[in-house]
Amino acid sequence: MTDSPEDQDLLEKRKKFENYLTYINHYPPLWKYISLFPSAESETAESKKVRDETFEKVLKMAEVKKTIRDKELWEADVKIEDDKVVNATAAKVQKLDSFF
Repeated sequence: MTDSPEDQDLLEKRKKFENYLTYINHYPPLWKYISLFPSAESETAESKKVRDETFEKVLKMAEVKKTIRDKELWEADVKIEDDKVVNATAAKVQKLDSFF
């Protein structure tokens, strides 16, 4: 199945807005926030360059965090498959539940 040019355009727009959302959600809290949508009068070549560089950094950091999180989840799933780990965890939970 081939995608029409309209479909490709919509997919590109979707990716762009997903990246905007990633930028907003993963922007480091201690950094001075750089707006994605500055007013026209405050836009300069230098501010655009800084914004683009920051945008790429934040997206890259978000991707690295996702990779680390996925690896940790995978390792946790592997540990859960071990019956000894599952039984020990279940025993701890049951012991805590019996307290109440």
